[in-house]
Amino acid sequence: MISRKKIILLTFIGLILVSGLIWFLTFKKIIKPFIPGLPGIDSGTVSTATNVLNYIDGLTIADKKILEVAETYVIFLKMQKTCESYQDVLRQKECFGNLELNQVTTVKKVDLCQYIQKKDDCYRYFASIDKDRQICDKIGAQEQRESCQLSVDLTQVEFSGQSLDECRSLTEAEIRNKCIFAFIGQQDDIKVCEDPLIVAVGSDGQTRCQDSIWYRQAIVDKDKSICEKIVAPAIRNNCQIFFAPQA
Repeated sequence: MISRKKIILLTFIGLILVSGLIWFLTFKKIIKPFIPGLPGIDSGTVSTATNVLNYIDGLTIADKKILEVAETYVIFLKMQKTCESYQDVLRQKECFGNLELNQVTTVKKVDLCQYIQKKDDCYRYFASIDKDRQICDKIGAQEQRESCQLSVDLTQVEFSGQSLDECRSLTEAEIRNKCIFAFIGQQDDIKVCEDPLIVAVGSDGQTRCQDSIWYRQAIVDKDKSICEKIVAPAIRNNCQIFFAPQA
């Protein structure tokens, strides 16, 4: 009959052998360990308690591998934990919406926009990046859809800046203003800022025009004193910095 002490001893030895075997298999990479903060064995959506990212729907295995690059994965995990920490429901929803959007923009697939909360923001992002007006058509809200289309149009419009005449017939305010400032950027005569078309650009159209020309003139003439004529503090500061002694 085996004594109680021998049973305990044999059990202890058995545990040591099993632990050693697990260590050996892990060392040889036969068993893949789970490391907190990095992707585990499964890439699917699992409980956040295991430090695994909740993926959006529609991701392929290849997409998940892009998100599982160590540095990227850690950033997403931190963002996820931040979202979970918010007590306010609306704030938490907004945070998770941004997390989803970041997953889509990271894998760079516009087709994934349909799976997330912020669909319209997602479509607008890709429309801007790809300069593709048709992507804007997928935006549900009419106001956002039109704003998206205008943004894409602005990236594709170029003006010579030689004359204000090419700006006068433009009916869309943002496109017309882009044309006007393309013209102002090539002027040296402060008197052009008195043109009614420039004066009509918001409440400070004439001032913005003058500041732009004073800045340009200060640089061309290498005259720091001209910077003092600039009204806008940020532009005046940039002008003065240009003339600051180099370290």
